[in-house]
Amino acid sequence: MSYKDQFSAYHSLIVDSPQGVSTNGIRPGAGISHSYFTLHYQPKSVVSFDLYHNFFRDVPTAVTSLVGTGLEDKLLFQGISAGTHVRPSRYFTLYTTLGTSMKTGDTRRALNGMFGATLSEIPHTGLRADFHYSKFDSNFGDGHYSVLTLSRQVTNRMFWNAQLGKQDLVSTHTLDCFSNFLDDSIDVNLGRHSYLQSGYTYVKGDTMDYRQWYMSWGFRFDEGKTNPQFVQTALPGKP
Repeated sequence: MSYKDQFSAYHSLIVDSPQGVSTNGIRPGAGISHSYFTLHYQPKSVVSFDLYHNFFRDVPTAVTSLVGTGLEDKLLFQGISAGTHVRPSRYFTLYTTLGTSMKTGDTRRALNGMFGATLSEIPHTGLRADFHYSKFDSNFGDGHYSVLTLSRQVTNRMFWNAQLGKQDLVSTHTLDCFSNFLDDSIDVNLGRHSYLQSGYTYVKGDTMDYRQWYMSWGFRFDEGKTNPQFVQTALPGKP
């Protein structure tokens, strides 16, 4: 549901009753299994507000000891978060998101906050800059994560992106609690059907300390004239 460019709401709801063989004989019974709700409100062109609510109930298909580590689907997860975007000028945007969530096995709710700023164009450079900082506190661990991203559309066929970040994590589930990373990549549309991506990754942490150079080539079968949507290489420890 939406109204002009000011208001929009989306809700997906699933009700079911799992039957048959399940892990450890778990029988959650009839009820809501999935609920995803998003609300967006933009009273003015310079400010907008967002609200998200998630509810997830399901039976994992692996050993339940993995549920608490986040490696498998949760038995029950529910969370709510809200955020806002403020654009004081044409090229500058401030944004933030605050949220809380809880899953089966947690002794307390997880608290998460993210704050960021975007400069859509650095004067006389053509560069776009974005910096965001997030802080999290959950049963799995607590810490903070920050990353600076610089990007530029070099030509109609070439896009450059660089990320510099740091992550600190205190958790009993991993030994890699600290890491700095740098990733530099370039995407080139070679023609109507093929593209090339290449980059370099540097990671230095407690247990993960490596350098990686990568290159990939892709072929598109459609006749589209727009640049393909490239898949960014995920860095260890990145959310």
